[in-house]
Amino acid sequence: MSRHIDEEPTVVFERRGSGGPGMFLAGLAIGAGLALLLAPSSGAELRRNLRRSAR
Repeated sequence: MSRHIDEEPTVVFERRGSGGPGMFLAGLAIGAGLALLLAPSSGAELRRNLRRSAR
């Protein structure tokens, strides 16, 4: 068996898990935002509700 010295080294990256709690919370926030935007209410009503809940 001969080994080629001039071969390029191979780098392998391994990633464990899928993001954990951070990705879950990001998905939760995105889903909540989309639910607010897609809910069947007028824009004025949505802004009024957002102002009330922000207080």
